Amino acid sequence: MADEQRIRSRVVATKARQLDRQGCLNVSLMGRAPASACRLDHAAHRVLLSSRVSAEGSLRSQDRLIRVARTIADLLESPPISEADVPEAVALRQTLS
Repeated sequence: MADEQRIRSRVVATKARQLDRQGCLNVSLMGRAPASACRLDHAAHRVLLSSRVSAEGSLRSQDRLIRVARTIADLLESPPISEADVPEAVALRQTLS
């Protein structure tokens, strides 16, 4: 039960962080909003550009991937999206597709 409570508190804190930063949850980011809210560090940007999703996917799929990576970074309390967050988002996307 303690693990459930820790997970719940991390999720609640992550949602609060997203609302404070951009006024909505990452899933609701549209248009230019993902670019301003979802900063990638240099290494993460390189990984995104070299990913299969980037090479084969649409801009919409890239935006979705970036929003998932932003959520992963938020759960880890990391201001920028890091190099490790992008492959994790790609793996989640492939698992859920």
